[in-house]
Amino acid sequence: MPSKSSSVVIKQADPHRRKILLGLSVLLILVAIGLAFFLGYRYGFYEFERLTTENRALIEEKAVRNKELEQTNLRLSVAKHGSEVTRIAAEEVRLANKNLREEMLELEELLSFYRGVMSPDKNKRGLQVERFNLEQVGDKRFRYKLILAQIADHRRYIEGKVHLQLIGEKNGEKANLALYLRVKDEDKKQGRFRFRYFQKFSGEVSLPLEFEPGLIRVTAKSKGRHAVKVSRDFPWGSS
Repeated sequence: MPSKSSSVVIKQADPHRRKILLGLSVLLILVAIGLAFFLGYRYGFYEFERLTTENRALIEEKAVRNKELEQTNLRLSVAKHGSEVTRIAAEEVRLANKNLREEMLELEELLSFYRGVMSPDKNKRGLQVERFNLEQVGDKRFRYKLILAQIADHRRYIEGKVHLQLIGEKNGEKANLALYLRVKDEDKKQGRFRFRYFQKFSGEVSLPLEFEPGLIRVTAKSKGRHAVKVSRDFPWGSS
């Protein structure tokens, strides 16, 4: 059979059309890029606005919480201060009552003492070792107070000298210790007295090492025509 020849027709591309298609492609790409940039900008702007709003809300909430915290701390401080003031006031009242009771007791004792001096018993006349008190003020340190009184006869001054002797043991042997006396009137010599009604003495004693006190002996001796000597022992633990 005779072959049929086929013919191929080649059409030459239109340059103008290619330029148009290329231009459209570039335009589409630019549009896509612009759209992506626009959408990204809008998204970023939205996120920025959202984060700014949230940040502002957080700042406002923090300010509110700080104010609430300050108010809470203020209330706690007021409550604590009020409680402390109440505690201090209660302690001051307690101490005041304690001091008042002690002062009342001391006044009652002084009143009893003055009554005894002014209106003594029949068997209680002349020079007397009226009172002796001992108070510990430190390690082996003690403060003492002594009162001598002239009972009933107040027409004349009585004068003389008083000695204090601490009697005890040291290293298992008997030992005596003379105590230093002083009076409020610094011009007067140690241990000397002169009074019509009574006179107070006071001082401190520091116990030597290994000294065991037993008692304190108070000896007062007046001078003159009616000289007398009186002595009185006070147990160490109950003086």
